Amino acid sequence: MLIPKKHAFARRTFLRGAAYGSGVAVALPLLEAMLNSTGEALAQGGPLPKRFISWMFGSGFNLDQFEPAATGTGWALSPSLAQLSDLKSYLNVCSGLQNPNNPVLNPGAPQTITHHNGLTVFSGYQYVDRRSSIDKTFATDWGGPTIDQVIADAIGKTATLPFRSLQFGVSKSDSPVDGGTAADVLSVRRLAAGSSTSLIPLPCERNPAKVWETLFGAPPVPNAVRTSMLDFIKSELGTMRGRLGTQDRARVDAHLEGIRSIERRIQSAGVCTAPAQPTEQNGEENPNEKLTVINKIMADLAALAFACDLTRVASVRFSGVAAEVNIAELGAPDNGTTHHFWSHATGSGYDNGIAFTLNRFGDWMRSLRDTSDPTGGNLLDSTILYCSSEIAWGPIHQIARHPVLLGGRGRNYLTFPGTHFQGAPAPANRHGGDSTPSGNSTSNVLFTVLKNYDSAATAAGGGLTAGSTLIPEIKAGP
Repeated sequence: MLIPKKHAFARRTFLRGAAYGSGVAVALPLLEAMLNSTGEALAQGGPLPKRFISWMFGSGFNLDQFEPAATGTGWALSPSLAQLSDLKSYLNVCSGLQNPNNPVLNPGAPQTITHHNGLTVFSGYQYVDRRSSIDKTFATDWGGPTIDQVIADAIGKTATLPFRSLQFGVSKSDSPVDGGTAADVLSVRRLAAGSSTSLIPLPCERNPAKVWETLFGAPPVPNAVRTSMLDFIKSELGTMRGRLGTQDRARVDAHLEGIRSIERRIQSAGVCTAPAQPTEQNGEENPNEKLTVINKIMADLAALAFACDLTRVASVRFSGVAAEVNIAELGAPDNGTTHHFWSHATGSGYDNGIAFTLNRFGDWMRSLRDTSDPTGGNLLDSTILYCSSEIAWGPIHQIARHPVLLGGRGRNYLTFPGTHFQGAPAPANRHGGDSTPSGNSTSNVLFTVLKNYDSAATAAGGGLTAGSTLIPEIKAGP
């Protein structure tokens, strides 16, 4: 609809107030008043936002439990994905992929360093061996920028945002024997084109209260005071609401209630004693981490950041390389040891841990799905989530048949309802070791996703591990 100029707002509008001598700024979601007359672009120019999230967990998949039996659009949820039934239409499953850093299938790839080889799935580059210079049994650095940072570069060509990207973490239980940037972070940025020495690692933040402060500038109230930052913007809020139409007023009200809801949950989760100076760093320690609670708060914070157009790119390191985390919420006996241990043992612990973790990925999709996008639909409609692990199957550190799970639509870019793309037919034993043929490359999935954000891209990654072939089965159009 045509929006009168007197009701037009800039794309990023903040309500401002003051508290305890410090400024408070609350960002607004994207409103109709910020769009052009057709609703197909921003009022001040530029394409409608497309968002991206990379999401990693450690110690891989049980391929027999993960890969759906049928391919194409008629696939059914596998046991590992059973808890994502409410999200199935938004899921594209890519299985039977060749990880190009596999030295058996690609003789130019380096020798296997357990949980490090497969990380190519997030970048399309070979790693840099650092075992001689870092006091860890296994140590590598990223060999090139990760996909989230390549996409952030592409988005930055047409949009200037307060935050180029955000890095979220959930579990604090890192491997004691794995090191280097490839083990320590999920995001690395290249500052100079063509330079291999200008990669900047971007650590994740695992304390929701600190993410909150970064995004929304929580006021430095005394520790004894539990207040809402929304109390300090009431005057400006009243003035601004009078300039909005009925639908935009409802969006603002829902947005502010979402902010207040997260404030309450941060406080009730015991993450901080006051918004400004939390005393706890992400709740309990291993083996009692509050993974579901922390993960959901982080997901909702990311959804708010997307809705406010504070950023359009995020990465999530749910669990690190090797997944040295006890998943307390599984209960006995599965919570009695680490997920990494279960990946090398028999019993239900490995399968139950994978299903639990993939459902936490689902929580990120749900937060986006449940947040409205004023251009139509919800944030999941305008986002692509890219989920995988550093290995395909835990017991032998296999990276053959490496899966990738894609969530969202990316503004009608991905197939919807989702499909199951299989790079190579499934053998009788999917755990056939690194000599198993794996068909299409994980880097081709990276390239297919990248093209949605950079139509001029010719490859994802570099060298022997680069991908340059689109996978039409997971694209909604040509």
